[in-house]
Amino acid sequence: MKPEARIFVTLHEFLAICHHYGQMVKTARFGFSLCETANPHDCAECFQEIAPTEFFLRESFIKSHFEKVDSFIAPSEFLRQRYIAWGIPSWQIITLENGMPLVRPPPPRPLAKGEGRSVFAFFGQITPFKGLVELLAAFDHLARFPAAMTERIRLFVHGGYPERSHPQFVEGVRKLFAKVAGRVHFAGSYRQGDLYRLMAGIDWVVVPSVWWENSPLVIEEALAHRRPVICSAIGGMAEKVRPGQDGLHFPVGNPFELANLIVRVAAEETVWERLQGTMRRPLGIGETVARHLEAYRDRSFALAR
Repeated sequence: MKPEARIFVTLHEFLAICHHYGQMVKTARFGFSLCETANPHDCAECFQEIAPTEFFLRESFIKSHFEKVDSFIAPSEFLRQRYIAWGIPSWQIITLENGMPLVRPPPPRPLAKGEGRSVFAFFGQITPFKGLVELLAAFDHLARFPAAMTERIRLFVHGGYPERSHPQFVEGVRKLFAKVAGRVHFAGSYRQGDLYRLMAGIDWVVVPSVWWENSPLVIEEALAHRRPVICSAIGGMAEKVRPGQDGLHFPVGNPFELANLIVRVAAEETVWERLQGTMRRPLGIGETVARHLEAYRDRSFALAR
């Protein structure tokens, strides 16, 4: 007997497509470069101990289970398009944004006389893919600018779990922290309940990830707290942050360009205020639940099968 229940699967990364932690980034021997598509031959280049036939079987095995799914949900259009290119029919996968608890945004950070919007923050796990190395390198590059242009620029790093990363990566991060200790403060991990207080003390949230991302929660949190986002111009980040409206983009993995952007926005008096008038507000939990329920009740998915 065919079950009455319909099966929905929400896809939060590219694990079905990519064996490398589902991030569609090549392995270390290829410099962790971004990967556009996956095929058995290229995947075997990344993992030389695994034959191409094994990757073919991996894909076939996953797709055989996906055939039992009625419809898929993607929290970003970027992720949706990646899975369509991989083989999921376009009618079978819809984009539904993640919801956020409604919060009261903190007021803008009080400025001292002559001070600009010069306090930046990083929120997230300390892993090679989150771009903290590139962000710290950008702050190291600030030493190349005239001191008068950068003297008030500061960065707070809110993140944890460095012990889960490779020791070589952790040591590199520690050395970078030592080089920029005069203007960068490592604040450690944080709890959800700390966000209001932490956001109140900053002007910008930087999301410098060097992998595609999907629908980064930190972007929604920043926008909910009315803090513009500076992010890498790829994937789900570029989709969620409209340049010139929700924040600004910089070329992924480029600390020189990021440093230039940081100096520029800290000096320009109007850019932060202008973004306050155009930033979108994330969907609330209630609205997201309503949209999911509407999708669950939509019988057109079943008819399309």
